[in-house]
Formats: sequence, structure tokens, C-alpha cells
Amino acid sequence: MKESILDVLLYLFEHYFTEDVPPPGELGFLDRDRLANGPLLDELTGAGFSSAEIHKAFDWLGALAEALRGRLGEARADAAEDLPGTVPAPTAPADPDYQRLWQALGHDPTGMDTLVSRTGLTTARLSSMLLLMELEGRVVSGHGRYMRKAS
Repeated sequence: MKESILDVLLYLFEHYFTEDVPPPGELGFLDRDRLANGPLLDELTGAGFSSAEIHKAFDWLGALAEALRGRLGEARADAAEDLPGTVPAPTAPADPDYQRLWQALGHDPTGMDTLVSRTGLTTARLSSMLLLMELEGRVVSGHGRYMRKAS
């Protein structure tokens, strides 16, 4: 039996995020209730994951989705205040983890393992931070490597 939340997330990534195949059911935005009671739960259980780890993974994905919706909502509100056709420059978050990640990133592509060793942060934490920074337009990624976006 596969026991870790990371195993569940890796399974989802390998089966759904690397192909143009949507997860079973119509997920739209990640909805914890739909995830916890839908065909994806049946598939993961059938793949050998424990119910507890599946629900932890769904909770993590749901919290990430809520955070992203909140950040995107704030960005839309800020953009509405600006003049049409202008995009505000992204600002560095005050969170020390983000500052540490920003210092670890360069203008050359950097792999996740290198970022983990440079920052001391977990892969899960770095992944969510990098996703947010990419959505903000501060970071670009390609072939599993990340770098600062050229100004």
C-alpha cells in the first residue's frame, strides 16, 4: 500500500498533469467535496492509496486552489484600479521563505533539487511558491527548471 500524501500527489501529476487527459469527473476548480466523493477517489483507492492520505492530498490541493483564487482575485482588483493597458510590476512578498527562494533563483534555469538544497524548503512548499510566482509573472519554468523572468 502506498502511504504518503506525496505519493498521491505524484500519482495525480504523473497521470493527469503530464498528459492532456482530464481527471475523472468534471473538476473545474478543485472542489474538496467533489474530489472526496467522486470517481477520482475510487481510482486512487483502487491504485492502493489509503483513504486518509487521499483526503490529506485533496485537502492540500483544495487549500492551494483557494489560495490561488484569493491571489488571483486580489490581482484582478489591483489591475482594475490601474489605467487600462498597464500591468503593475510584481512586488516581492514579505514572507522570508519567498525572499529566500528569490535569492536562490537566478537568470539561469535551476532544478528543484538545487532549489531545495539552496533554500532548505520542502519540495511541496517550493512547488506551491513557484506556481504562485509564475502566475504573478516573476518566474518562468521549462523542462522542470525555474528562473527569474527577464524584465
